[in-house]
Amino acid sequence: MTDDLDHDLRAYAIERLERKRKFLADLGGYVTVNAVLWAIWAAVDRSTDGLPWPAWVSIIWGFFLLLDGLRLLRVWSRLNRPITEADIDREIRRTAGRA
Repeated sequence: MTDDLDHDLRAYAIERLERKRKFLADLGGYVTVNAVLWAIWAAVDRSTDGLPWPAWVSIIWGFFLLLDGLRLLRVWSRLNRPITEADIDREIRRTAGRA
């Protein structure tokens, strides 16, 4: 049983490390591509009628990158887990400390 647990923990650790590396690669691509797009816009277009066209790429891609980062930080899993007694006690202590 311990071997299974060790194997599962190892597999989980490898998965997390791969996800972190992928996120960093995606972040590097985001910065590079957006820098090029904004440089093209600044050199060629510079129209300011509303939102500049590279902003759409930056906003949409950035939103999905943000979601991926939140998933990497396990924020979604904390939001979707059931409320435990420890959560309730912690919130009571936090609220009582403010009163």
